[in-house]
Amino acid sequence: MRKSWKGLPSAADLDAVCAEREIAAGSKRELPRRCYVDLMTPAELAIREVIGKVESVGCDVRLTDAVVLLTQAKEKVADFVDDLPLEGTLAEVISEGWLRLVGFKWHELDRQGTKHWLLWLGDVATRCYEDLGIELSEFHPGEWHAFLRADYAGRYSRFLHIRQLAHRDELIALIEALTGQKWNTANHWYGSVLKPEQAARRRADHERMDRRMLAARPWSDIEKDDSRGRALPEHMQGAIDGGKAK
Repeated sequence: MRKSWKGLPSAADLDAVCAEREIAAGSKRELPRRCYVDLMTPAELAIREVIGKVESVGCDVRLTDAVVLLTQAKEKVADFVDDLPLEGTLAEVISEGWLRLVGFKWHELDRQGTKHWLLWLGDVATRCYEDLGIELSEFHPGEWHAFLRADYAGRYSRFLHIRQLAHRDELIALIEALTGQKWNTANHWYGSVLKPEQAARRRADHERMDRRMLAARPWSDIEKDDSRGRALPEHMQGAIDGGKAK
């Protein structure tokens, strides 16, 4: 029996968070839960605070070693949390907000009458990430249909209908069967399921000191996309003069 984790917001709150990020003027981030401060558990936040305090002590090899060990401890806690489904979510119905949260990306081809959501599985199941994917579409309210997708096939033969779905546990079981690995949203990066070692390398790269220092700097109101370089002073002034920022 799966356990549930009670230190995270409710499923409804998470759907609301995803919806807000979808319509916000800023860019859409595509990182695992552990990278969002507002979705961290109290244990993760406590370790994060300790890391900041150690870094403020000074510069020394021993302090750097301590920060590395604390970061590893934070990752272990996040691994544990991500391995547990959110409280009450397994039996809940599938929603667009939840699909966004667990790594699915909105994708449509022409002549499709409804919005489709795609998660690539090829990095785990085959040689190329586009060789295999699972795509969902809500034909009617609450009636989701799952398709296998393979982009090496022809344009009109790349989809194979699997079954109708309604609940999240059904989709999770299907993805686990296709990938052969346990469901863990920490391994879902940029719309693709990765092997644990691949995801670990990406997380380590994301935790580099230069990236953490960059993320700690506040953004101005007109810097909406955190994947771009920072705006120059003349750009900021031009936006303010044009009434697009304060």
